[in-house]
Amino acid sequence: MPDLPSQAPSWRYTSIYEDHYAEKADKQRKFLTEVAYQFLEPQAFLETRGLWEKVKAKLSQSDLHNYFPEGSGIEAVVSPFHIERLSRAYFIDIIRYKEYHYNPKDEGVPYDEYVAKIHSGDDKRRLGPDKIAAFLVKWILRSQPIQVEISRNANLKDPRLNDLIWYVNIYFALFVAAEKLQVPLKSLDRKQRLDLLHHFRFRTFDESAFILLFKSIQERNT
Repeated sequence: MPDLPSQAPSWRYTSIYEDHYAEKADKQRKFLTEVAYQFLEPQAFLETRGLWEKVKAKLSQSDLHNYFPEGSGIEAVVSPFHIERLSRAYFIDIIRYKEYHYNPKDEGVPYDEYVAKIHSGDDKRRLGPDKIAAFLVKWILRSQPIQVEISRNANLKDPRLNDLIWYVNIYFALFVAAEKLQVPLKSLDRKQRLDLLHHFRFRTFDESAFILLFKSIQERNT
């Protein structure tokens, strides 16, 4: 094993994050924000990219529905603060994961040199889509990046609206996982989608178990 680090873990992780992951985190924040708006307002998202007419021609319906129905009195807002929070937490988790699993071939290598190598990518190892999806889902569920604003005229007795409010970040987490795995959501059968959503909503999320599950989903759909 390499020598133990000379700094407290929280200081080290912050330093490593700033040196090796800050730029990646910025790209991820942009990705998550874009995907969130695509998820919440699909037609508007396509229109801003000049793709709506092309997609519309392939659909039998004349429009795509936003996540919350028009006139419901409920608005979803993508929170930059929560996106920032989850992106940072995600990469700190990745730092911990790499340092735990990526052991140096040369046991005598100095710890600082070992850390710099695995975080700079010099060892050529990359996280697969299954791991990326699992850690992203974990922090989306914890950070709740989509915030819900409810007006006075919202009908909160409508069970459908209540479900949409409770599940907005859970649906979004599944949407992001599918994007990272490059697996169309429609390729998952209804039971599997419901099982995933139920687990996201009510059970403790174990990223190790979901790395295996996401890997099996990806393999079955590629």
